[in-house]
Formats: sequence, structure tokens, C-alpha cells
Amino acid sequence: MNQFSKMANVYFLCITFMQCIKSISISDGKPAMAVPLTVIVLVSMMKDAYEDWKRHIADNSENLKTCTVYDA
Repeated sequence: MNQFSKMANVYFLCITFMQCIKSISISDGKPAMAVPLTVIVLVSMMKDAYEDWKRHIADNSENLKTCTVYDA
């Protein structure tokens, strides 16, 4: 899933970009929100990857089951 489809992540990304503009930044042009945003996005990505892996395992076990086919 795209992490920036969540509005909170987009908001903090915009704040991070605006912090890089020295004339409007209260952090002296340093993107102070970059590290927390990166951590949140990485944790979300790892959670999504784990869920995808579990879904892959469940799909494989379902696809490998034997079944009975009706043939008229």
C-alpha cells in the first residue's frame, strides 16, 4: 500500500518540505520532521510486508490442497 495515500503522512511530508525553506522555518532550515516521518513510514512498510507475506503463505497452502472435480 502506498504510504502517502494516508493524509497524515502527506501532511507531515509537506511540513518537512516547508521546514527546508529557511525564511519560513522555525528549525533554521533543517527538516526536523524528516526522521520521525521516515520512522513511521518504514514501520508501516514493514507491517504491510509482513501482512503480505502471511497472505502469500495462506494462499499457497490453500492452492496446494487437493480437491475433487465433478465431471459430468
